[in-house]
Amino acid sequence: MKLHKFALAAILGVAVIVVSCKHFPPVEEEPLLQGRIEIVEIPSSDSTIIHNALIYLPIGYDRSVYDSFPVIYILHDFDQDFAYLEDVYSVCEILDRMVSRGRVPGVILVFVDGSNEFGGSFYTDSDIYGHFETYLEDVRNFVESNYKVMADSAFRCLLGVGEMGGYGALRHFLRHPHDYGTVAAHSPIIDPLDYATENLLNRALGENGGRLPNPPDLSEGKPATRMLFALAAAFTPKSAPLDSFDLAYEFPIQPADSDSSVWFGVRLPFDTLGNPIGGEIAETWSQNSILAVASESMDSIWDTAAVWLDVGCDEPQLQPKIETFVDSLEAHGVKPVFEIYSGDPAYPDSIVPSTVRTRLFSRIGRSLEYLIYTMWLRL
Repeated sequence: MKLHKFALAAILGVAVIVVSCKHFPPVEEEPLLQGRIEIVEIPSSDSTIIHNALIYLPIGYDRSVYDSFPVIYILHDFDQDFAYLEDVYSVCEILDRMVSRGRVPGVILVFVDGSNEFGGSFYTDSDIYGHFETYLEDVRNFVESNYKVMADSAFRCLLGVGEMGGYGALRHFLRHPHDYGTVAAHSPIIDPLDYATENLLNRALGENGGRLPNPPDLSEGKPATRMLFALAAAFTPKSAPLDSFDLAYEFPIQPADSDSSVWFGVRLPFDTLGNPIGGEIAETWSQNSILAVASESMDSIWDTAAVWLDVGCDEPQLQPKIETFVDSLEAHGVKPVFEIYSGDPAYPDSIVPSTVRTRLFSRIGRSLEYLIYTMWLRL
């Protein structure tokens, strides 16, 4: 299969693109070749996390002339799990279609599970609620020990979807600059403290009658509350005797075990009425912004980094900070592909199944094409 460098050049040539998905070219009706999907259980190295992963093996994996393949690790959004993107958006079918039409060569996809009791880990190491940053490396080691993958950073990449998945992909890429060559993030949170302050807090207060209850109500009907406390579990968890919690802004959630006086909980950068706390808690959240993490790894990655970012024009809570991050990348000599999307594709059912006829279809399709060409052209 020939790889055309002009195709990648076309993708890389424009830094900021506003795309109307309604003009996305239709997919021709042809017989669709399919890759193989496996569901595997992968424990963490410390045995505290045992999650499934969905692994897509490309068309011809067992009989390919290639001894190994590049691999893309896909991180899902908040309140999802490893299977969500395939079950709802048929991401593997997107790749099947591109490979069947000869648009890209095959790659392995690994859908990682970053879910926890709060609805999502944000792919960080929390001393109480799971070492999910470390778990991503455990998944990588499992995949490289059991599948035909190119075990080189140039042929590993991360793709994150949504606020949590996009954040996790960028954060992990920046914190492990020598382990991954490429990253793509769709609508990521860039600054968790700013996002919580400007987007989650008032919604969470509204979900709870104007005051955050202590202990918190983390039921499924309160998505902003759940995400706010998930961020706190990721960045500022607390394990201590119950009487040591300051109930104005520290929230005990459950006892460590049935016989213990120690409780697990979280600390918010706001009190129960939404007033900012500041101090060490706010500083910890700020240190986990993508801009702060990037500042620590600038010299390590920018000479080789390949970055894709996009956001919907209907996502004002995300777009300004993403644009700030794009400006920071460009100031350090990295020219990311950055796209702002509007509209939805208008494919008929006879051309594209309704399960993939969404804006996400075109966005993931384009980022997958970028990631795959970037990796294969490194050969």
